Amino acid sequence: MQASLRAIGIRAWWIAVLAAMPALVGCKLFHSGCDAIPANRLPCSLRGPSRSSLAPIDFTLLRQHPPKSYLVGPGDTIGVYIQDLLPMNREEPPVTFPPNLQMVREHFPSTGLVYAPAVGLPFVVQEHGEMVLPLVGDVQVEGLNLEELSDQIRKTYTDAKILKTGRERIMVTLMKPRIHRVMIMRDDTTAGANQFIHKEEAVFARRGSADVIDLIAYENDVLHALIATGGLPGVDARTDVWILRTREVSDSEFVAPVGQVQAGTAPHEVFESVKLNRSIIRIPLRVEPGQPLPFSEDDIVLQNGDIVYVETRLDEFFYTGGLLMGGQIPLPRDYDLDVLGALALANGSTGGPAGGIPAISNNFKGASPGNIVPPTRVIIVRTLPSGEMIRIRVNLCEAVRNPRERIVIQPGDLVLLHHTPAEYAGNLALNIMNFNFTILTTGVYPGTTPR
Repeated sequence: MQASLRAIGIRAWWIAVLAAMPALVGCKLFHSGCDAIPANRLPCSLRGPSRSSLAPIDFTLLRQHPPKSYLVGPGDTIGVYIQDLLPMNREEPPVTFPPNLQMVREHFPSTGLVYAPAVGLPFVVQEHGEMVLPLVGDVQVEGLNLEELSDQIRKTYTDAKILKTGRERIMVTLMKPRIHRVMIMRDDTTAGANQFIHKEEAVFARRGSADVIDLIAYENDVLHALIATGGLPGVDARTDVWILRTREVSDSEFVAPVGQVQAGTAPHEVFESVKLNRSIIRIPLRVEPGQPLPFSEDDIVLQNGDIVYVETRLDEFFYTGGLLMGGQIPLPRDYDLDVLGALALANGSTGGPAGGIPAISNNFKGASPGNIVPPTRVIIVRTLPSGEMIRIRVNLCEAVRNPRERIVIQPGDLVLLHHTPAEYAGNLALNIMNFNFTILTTGVYPGTTPR
């Protein structure tokens, strides 16, 4: 009986060796990627951009630099008191108190203005920069500070022989600064408790935030808009802020586009070329060191009707497959993730006999003959911006030593873990030898019940 079992075992071992021969010479039989591009030979143009090299910009560049003193402009509400004239027949100036601070949000602008009592009757600066005062009519005040405005009013009334020089008593205060109403749309989630998303989970329902805010003069910039709506973009948003600029369009600007359409040009091409009613400005918050910024101080100043948009980055995932369980794993936003880090996130092995063999065995799909020899080949399927698809072959044993082999994972990459043909054949032979050893030592075939 023992002799017959030994003969069966020897015969089965030779069958295993013969069966493994095609795996040793045929790469395409097991889709091991012998025809893929080796990672250490991949051109720099196909490696994709790096994130770790980006550095935060100086955030003070997102704030406009206000003048030393407040300059009056259209929309300001100015309090004016002129003894015996504004108001008439009253010796003491009227005092206007601000609203209850418990009912409104207390605001302390960088210019030093606070909610404080104001003196005088309110006058609004008109669209063209003038104030309409009693007895003198329009007075041009745009671009003046409060001290210069007081002198301008004094000069106007004395030149009109309404007030006597040296006996006038004029007080000017800023009752309410002009405001700029902008819209903020943020596609990142609001700050709260930490949330951990497993690699096999995906976000199917989420909701951003939107707000309409009023920014006072000299604080109508991107930095104040972000601070008023939650701060810098979260990790689930891109590090870019978009400004959709709205402006009025004059009739003369329509003449050339209409002529192009009448000449036969497609309307959508004309619209894209002239941007009739809107311009779009990109404000990157992280750039390459030494790289010139693509915006100026005029670009970060917000006007009425502008839209500030923070874009989501929910599409920045990579995918796993092969000997790894299929999953959709989010990429880090501010640093690079190489192939070894991607396998670690996917609970896989980083190669070699000391690699996490138990971790891999938990992720096997049953399409491989055991994992006595761990897999050391990764195939990365990458789609280029042109739509072309390439395959990149990574040797994990070499990646531990050679940085050129550690490919940085890009959004949309498919990471497949495979055995090499030799590893596949070795696992097949070792499993059959283990099968025969079990028969020889116990006399029982695996999976059967001894009598």
